[in-house]
Amino acid sequence: MVRESGGIYQSLFFECFFVKRFLSCIFCWWGLRWKEVANFEEFFSLCWGVSLSGIQKSLWFLAVSAACWSGWISRNEKVFEGKTTTLDSLIYQTKLRSFVWARVVHEECIFTASDW
Repeated sequence: MVRESGGIYQSLFFECFFVKRFLSCIFCWWGLRWKEVANFEEFFSLCWGVSLSGIQKSLWFLAVSAACWSGWISRNEKVFEGKTTTLDSLIYQTKLRSFVWARVVHEECIFTASDW
């Protein structure tokens, strides 16, 4: 059973309590309000529509990308290796990954891991 534009997998992803809690924490980390979404189109629209601009918005997109990538890695480790990840661990991995990416992309910015 596949629904239009992305199918059942999108629905299962965004209905998962762990995923919703994780994304809520990422939004909270940035001082933003999470709103539940039904699919990736709504998710990306929500991420794009935040009230940030300039370098802050660029850093926000890095954080969202790191969250997606960290979630994907965690999912693969669970499916293919039987590993489990705690919410705290996934948030930590996302913050660390986005910090490293931000330092590479925005060399002109001076910030440390504790700032992040």
